[in-house]
Amino acid sequence: EKLARIQSDNKILTGKVKRLEDRVATAQDRVKEAEARLRRAERDFRQKLSGAMQERDDWERAAHQYRGRDRQKEVENRKLAQQYVKLQRQASERLIEKRSRLSSGGLRGGSKIRMSCPPTVAPEPYGDGQSGVTTPPPAGGRGPGGGMSNSL
Repeated sequence: EKLARIQSDNKILTGKVKRLEDRVATAQDRVKEAEARLRRAERDFRQKLSGAMQERDDWERAAHQYRGRDRQKEVENRKLAQQYVKLQRQASERLIEKRSRLSSGGLRGGSKIRMSCPPTVAPEPYGDGQSGVTTPPPAGGRGPGGGMSNSL
């Protein structure tokens, strides 16, 4: 009877061991599947991270290029503005020189050349005498400018 009970207990324990071994094998399979999923997820993550880092580098490179271009354009614009002011000053100086030459020495010589000039400040010979700005009358009745014109 003791032997029968031991054999019965052995059979029960053998069945329990078998079920536990099956559960361990199933758990091992799940672990292997989970590890494989984890490896795939890590690989995908690394690829996405690498792509994101590359994209960030591209954006930073583009931003750096644009900043460089902006600085270059600012320098060019500053130079152009300086050139513009310089040319404007030179043109103004030349205009003043030409006007002073025309008013001082140019008309003294003998040949009188009629030019279209901007209004000059002088006492008004006709009218109410209040204005101070006169416009020379057209020469020869040919309309404004008097026909001949010198470009200043």
